[in-house]
Amino acid sequence: MSTNADGRFARTLARREMHRSRSVASSVAAVLAALAVTYAAIELVLAGFRLLPLLVRPADAESAWLTGAPLVLAAAGALVVLGVIALLLAVLSQRRPRHRLDDARSVILVDDDVLASAVSRRLARFAGVAAEQVRTAVGRGSLAVLVRPTSGRPLVQAELDDTAAAFATALAARPRLRSRVTVARDGVVAR
Repeated sequence: MSTNADGRFARTLARREMHRSRSVASSVAAVLAALAVTYAAIELVLAGFRLLPLLVRPADAESAWLTGAPLVLAAAGALVVLGVIALLLAVLSQRRPRHRLDDARSVILVDDDVLASAVSRRLARFAGVAAEQVRTAVGRGSLAVLVRPTSGRPLVQAELDDTAAAFATALAARPRLRSRVTVARDGVVAR
């Protein structure tokens, strides 16, 4: 296998793991559509042979639709809601909270919570504070870090910014992470 094919396979694998599958929603939609068409076909066949309908005759359903019967309007509202849900599932991002780390030999995907924990530990160690004094939130392309200093031990904002930026660069995550460190005004009482 060529290197180009390996790279293409790695990108495909990473994309599949970083995005949710839409197959469940597609399968549910297909089953519901098949059931609706099957029911309509059965009702039409029964009406064609002048037999009793399962639920309602097609002619009665048409007249109820034209007169605006409450049950028909409720069914139409339910179909509109299902349509909006299907549209949102198709359009909205289905990205999982993960980042890909650059590696020449394999595909490495890391959950955003794991990245946040690693950044928090690194900055806590650098700042000399307890791990619970550092909170990190990882977004698609950003690291937002909040550090609560220990009272009496001021922290230098620029040093924390540099440390977080260096750590984010060393991770070589895709999409790239921009770090933003905030030092809280209120501190924590030293133990």
